[in-house]
Amino acid sequence: MDNLAARRITRSNTRPRRSMRLNPAQNATGQTHARRTKPRPRVFVELELRPALKRRRSEHKASSSTRTAAGEQAPNLEDVENHQFVASKDHGEVSSLNAARASKRESGLDKTESELKRKIDRLDDSLVAAAKREEAAAKLIEQHADQARQAALAQLEANFTCALCYEIMACPYSLNHPLCGHTFCADCIAKWFFSRLHRECGAWHEAVNCPVCRAKLAPPQPHPPRRDWAFPFSPNRIADAVLTDLIALLAREEKSGRKNKSSKAASLHVLSEWIAGGSLHTDWVNRDRRGRQMMGSVASRWVTLKPYELCEIKASLGV
Repeated sequence: MDNLAARRITRSNTRPRRSMRLNPAQNATGQTHARRTKPRPRVFVELELRPALKRRRSEHKASSSTRTAAGEQAPNLEDVENHQFVASKDHGEVSSLNAARASKRESGLDKTESELKRKIDRLDDSLVAAAKREEAAAKLIEQHADQARQAALAQLEANFTCALCYEIMACPYSLNHPLCGHTFCADCIAKWFFSRLHRECGAWHEAVNCPVCRAKLAPPQPHPPRRDWAFPFSPNRIADAVLTDLIALLAREEKSGRKNKSSKAASLHVLSEWIAGGSLHTDWVNRDRRGRQMMGSVASRWVTLKPYELCEIKASLGV
């Protein structure tokens, strides 16, 4: 009950009942009509369209009217003098401002010119340094080329020297023997082989041995037809390829014409003789061409060569 009373009191104090909210007339009659409210006043605001344009037109009209009124009156001398003084003063300020700007621009140009000169000097220094590096690189390349040519010549002299002529092999051919296989120049081994041929009968009456290991070769038949496998020589193609590459390396001409006065002058002189057109290179090329032509001719006719043709080959070799 206490709780209910508290609720009623709270409600009556905070929110009155509907009967208490009615006016006395309504409480008496008991009718509840809607309260009439006063109508709000309507305010009509006229909005100007393009007010800035109108304002400019009005100002223009006012200024034109003042100009026409002032034109009818005589000009004031004091106003004219004041205007001229102000104009001369403005002209002096503008000229001084232009002079300051010109001096500032000139100082900026001088500074830019000095910076460009410094950059040009740095570029010149870098170009000189690059030229020096290029010259050093060219010298290193040249030294490397000389070393490569010297190594090629040393390899030729150590591994590709003919045991009959003691020169660099030209057109290398090996003896066709299973226990031999020594390699010589084609011209040298042909001269050695045909020197054992009997000049009158065109046959080999003596045993043909290897000049190095003395291995006996099978004597060829004096009369045709002969077997093609009985040809006593076979081309050493591996040695021929290596020789061709090394000789081509030696034949490269030096681009720089510098004169070396060091202790290796003798070896450099020998290298200069192996350049294309040099005496040693020309001699090797001639021996190589002569050996290829002779061996090709003999190998192609070996099966059908007659004794007198063998004698002619011996005579052409000069043995």
